Amino acid sequence: PYFVVGAVHSGVSAVAFVMIILRYIYGWQNYIRHEHLDALGRLLIVVATGWFYFLVMEIIFGIYGREADEVAVRILQFQVNPWAIWMFIFVGITYFLPVAIWLSKTGRRNLWIMSFACISVN
Repeated sequence: PYFVVGAVHSGVSAVAFVMIILRYIYGWQNYIRHEHLDALGRLLIVVATGWFYFLVMEIIFGIYGREADEVAVRILQFQVNPWAIWMFIFVGITYFLPVAIWLSKTGRRNLWIMSFACISVN
């Protein structure tokens, strides 16, 4: 489920970004309104939270499964530099930053901010 939800998260974010680009290039303000982007932003909050949940569950099950290879990977991800730093940067940029933007109505309705959040996911 983690891989599938990640693909949906990336795909919906890419669709939102393409909608913003088409709205800007072709002047489709009457067709792609702020309400559509607002709804996509709220959908992305739900999808991103599902992705984060499955990410955490994958980490927890990997640790509690006590398979040597899986535990070694988790130790690398969270305790050994530079991999631990990159893991926290990855989660911060792909979950916490976009969700913080999408939680505000201004972030969901401003085209530039919404574009930045969608690009940070991909």
